[in-house]
Amino acid sequence: MLSVVLFALIAAAVADPCCTPDQWEGNFGSITGTVTDDMTKTIKVNGMMAYDFINKVVAQTTVVTEGSMKMQNKTIINYNTKMMYLIDTTRDLCEVKSVDQPMMQACTPQGATEAGTFYFGAGDDNMLDATSYKFTVNTMGSYLTVTSLDCVPITSVTYGQAGNTAIMTNVGFVDIMLKIQDPSVFDPPASCDEAKVTPGENYAVHSFFGTPTHHHL
Repeated sequence: MLSVVLFALIAAAVADPCCTPDQWEGNFGSITGTVTDDMTKTIKVNGMMAYDFINKVVAQTTVVTEGSMKMQNKTIINYNTKMMYLIDTTRDLCEVKSVDQPMMQACTPQGATEAGTFYFGAGDDNMLDATSYKFTVNTMGSYLTVTSLDCVPITSVTYGQAGNTAIMTNVGFVDIMLKIQDPSVFDPPASCDEAKVTPGENYAVHSFFGTPTHHHL
């Protein structure tokens, strides 16, 4: 069994938060290092994220590598039907979970402080203005960097302790588009049609992504 823990971009409403556009999609990559009782582990993830706050749906496809193990997964959450689909595309398996919480908008959390402003590129006609925010949620510290203009995510570094496990995750986003190219990305596959719906209360959901913090099949 391969388990992914994604501690990144947790959010909640604040007076003047930085909130992403209501619709966007793009590619991301992350690397997570953990240490538990002197045992180290590295998990690499490459994937695609589609976020649609207007229609209250999110989708995420991932290729997860842990040592010699590699799995392809997809997560879809439809907050209108209150259903979450956890799909193992490698083995064509699907779990269906009920979702008992509304979709939260992807915003920086309460208490976030601005850590700095800068730009990517070489200056003049090759500049991307960016802002970095620092915050702590549930003992996990984070540095989130977004575009200054539209609050589009660029990078995130999250670190801290979960039980007796020390964790650090670095996430980078590329090829972001402020639209959903193909809405069918939110449609669950046929393997989910006959799946029994079970309660999803054990799945904590990040409000920035709207996806589970733990994904395993």
